[in-house]
Amino acid sequence: MFLVTVLDAAQSMAFEDDELYVEFAPDGRHFRDTLTKPENIRLLREACQEVTGKELGVRIVIKDPEAASAPMSREEELRLEKKKLREAVENNPIVQEMLRTFRGEIVDVRRIDGDQLLKS
Repeated sequence: MFLVTVLDAAQSMAFEDDELYVEFAPDGRHFRDTLTKPENIRLLREACQEVTGKELGVRIVIKDPEAASAPMSREEELRLEKKKLREAVENNPIVQEMLRTFRGEIVDVRRIDGDQLLKS
């Protein structure tokens, strides 16, 4: 129950790619510190696996909403680019048809060299 209280203090939580993203305000640093203990991370990962059916990582950040205008780090840019790429792939009608036909799932996405397009 204590973890529920800690998670309730988060500014936001979401499943992003293959991880649970938990964001705290700067004044919630003590909640982040509690959540990052190895035992609590293990419990979160087990709960996520039970809910989603797959293993997920856990990413916990402190983010000041007033600092949103600050430039993104290279890691954040790469994460955003991968998220956009995944959304584009998931919304592609050909990919959707292939997933339905073969009862598949998207495990990972990556950009291929240059501006090549996958053709069937």
